[in-house]
Amino acid sequence: MAAGDDSYIWIKTRDGSPTLWSNEISEPFRSTKGAFTESWTAFVAPALDAALRERGLRRVVLGEFGLGPGTNWVLWSLAARALGLECEYFVIEKETAYFEAGLERWQNTAHEVAAFVATALGQAGGEGLARELREGRLEMPRIYASLETAIQAAQKPADLWFHDPFGYAVNPEGYAHQTLTKCAQLWSAEVAGFSYACNRAYREAVEAAFPGVTFCAQNTGGAGLKRQRSEFYGPLYPLPSALK
Repeated sequence: MAAGDDSYIWIKTRDGSPTLWSNEISEPFRSTKGAFTESWTAFVAPALDAALRERGLRRVVLGEFGLGPGTNWVLWSLAARALGLECEYFVIEKETAYFEAGLERWQNTAHEVAAFVATALGQAGGEGLARELREGRLEMPRIYASLETAIQAAQKPADLWFHDPFGYAVNPEGYAHQTLTKCAQLWSAEVAGFSYACNRAYREAVEAAFPGVTFCAQNTGGAGLKRQRSEFYGPLYPLPSALK
C-alpha cells in the first residue's frame, strides 16, 4: 500500500477481525459481519474437511481466484501448518498491493490471527503458529496476474479451489461462464471448490465449465453471515454421503 494511498482503509468487523475497505467501490474485501468468520466458514473449514476428513490427503494443491489482502491464505496456511497438511498455494490476482498490505497486517497482529485459528481448530494457545507467521516462515502463494498466465505456468492441477473475487453485483465477470471455463483448466477431476457465491448464474457457469461437476448450496450456520455459501465437486471426487 503506497504512502498516502486513500483508495482503501482497514476497518474492524463485527467479530473483531480486520478487513480492507475499498473506497473506490465502497465494498469490503470480507464481510463486515466478521472477516475471519466468513473466511473460515465459507472457505477454510470446508476445504480442510474435503482434504483431510473426506479424502485423507496430506499434501494438496490449492488455487484461489481473487487474493485481496490474503485472509483466506493466512487462515488456511496456519490451519494447514497446525494439522500437518502440506500445501502448494497459487492465486490469480492482478493487483498485489492489497496482499502486501494484508501480509504486513497479519505479521504485525500474528498473535490475534493465530489465536483465531487455534480456537477454530479447538487447539490451545497458537503461540507457535503466531511465531511462524510473525517471522515469515509460512510459504508465500505463487501469484499469477491472469488466468492465462496461470494456465501456461501451472504444473499440477488444483485439488482445492477458492473462488473469491468481489461479489457478483460488483464483479459479474468473475463469475461468468468464460471466466469459469478458464478456471476449470486448473482443476483436477477430484477438485473440491468453495465460494461465498451461490446464485444461479454462478452455478450454471460452473456446471457448464466442468461437465460432471456436482454443485450444491450450503448454509453458513449461525455465524451471523450471509445465509448460504456454495461447494462444487469434480466428477471423480468421492462425494460425501450427504450429497450422493
